[in-house]
Amino acid sequence: MVDLMKQEQNTPELMKLNPSRAVPAINEVNGNDVFHLSESGAIMKYLVEKNDMADHWYPKDFKKRAAVNRYMDAHGTDVRGKIVPYFARKIMFPMRGVQVPPEEMKMHEDKMH
Repeated sequence: MVDLMKQEQNTPELMKLNPSRAVPAINEVNGNDVFHLSESGAIMKYLVEKNDMADHWYPKDFKKRAAVNRYMDAHGTDVRGKIVPYFARKIMFPMRGVQVPPEEMKMHEDKMH
């Protein structure tokens, strides 16, 4: 678990796991074998394929799988790209004493919607 509010994403331990300091990330240790992986889509695909999970999680049918991949890619570019700037200004900036002008908040809220 990484507590973003405590800036734990900036610890040396997490930077070894994921130099971009982003979550989620996994760190698997099996004896001397250590495997680091970041990016939610890559993690999901890895876990599904490694554990031979049920088809409804990540379909074997290429067209159905492509639809899941499209959603994951859109999440990374469209959804996250619009929500993160709003969230940062609404929650994170004020926590650090930075006040965002209302017109800037409105612009990011409109993009998010």
